[in-house]
Amino acid sequence: MTNLIGVALHAVFALALLGTAAYIYRGPTSAHHFAFEPLFRRLPGVVPASIPVSLAIMAIGLSEISFGVARQVFLIIGFVIICAGVISLVWHPEWMLPQWLQSRRHD
Repeated sequence: MTNLIGVALHAVFALALLGTAAYIYRGPTSAHHFAFEPLFRRLPGVVPASIPVSLAIMAIGLSEISFGVARQVFLIIGFVIICAGVISLVWHPEWMLPQWLQSRRHD
């Protein structure tokens, strides 16, 4: 029972993070609300990094209810996706950033 609660909490947090990232990335008012936010101007990789990190949280959550080889596979997938998220936080080419952040990046 405890494992199912942990998986449910992982899923809820990951879906909330994924939904927030998708809204910030493609929302209709994102350019207006977030373009001048200091966090996104200093760390523009936060937006593209939050998508793989939320998927990694889901994979790690699935590893809690898996057994044997499946558990190891989900943990490895989660680790690889976390590494991709950290890389996209540090190194973020122009095509990864939202359009509203591309034009403001060099201001």
